[in-house]
Amino acid sequence: MKNIAFLVLAAGKSSRMNSIKQLEKINNKHLLEITLDKIKEINTKNLYCVLGANSDKIKSEISNKNIHFIENKNFEIGLSSSIVSGLIYFKKQQLNFDRVFVLLGDQPAIETSYLKTMLNLSQKNKELIIASNYEKNRCSCYFS
Repeated sequence: MKNIAFLVLAAGKSSRMNSIKQLEKINNKHLLEITLDKIKEINTKNLYCVLGANSDKIKSEISNKNIHFIENKNFEIGLSSSIVSGLIYFKKQQLNFDRVFVLLGDQPAIETSYLKTMLNLSQKNKELIIASNYEKNRCSCYFS
């Protein structure tokens, strides 16, 4: 896991929720923080979080220890613009990672053991993109 960036996508404006989804609480913990903490359990380095809508409010509420926040000014274009923002940030900062682990910030039920499984698959198949499937649909965790 030495040269892997963890890129958490949390730039959406949560228009269907009528609130800031990233800051909704489950057991007194923000939704985004739950996901970030699970990543920190397996790796405390190279953790990046892409924010867009409500970024200042989210940054003020989320513990930023060991987290690099990336601003996506084009968040309204969609999820792919957050991935692009992250990759552009890496390039501008001259950060060279072997792989990037991309996941959504609103996955509080994701298990740390599942993240470890994805990492192990990536280690064994370095030339492949590793992606989750859920009921025949691609999900958000993958390496490239």
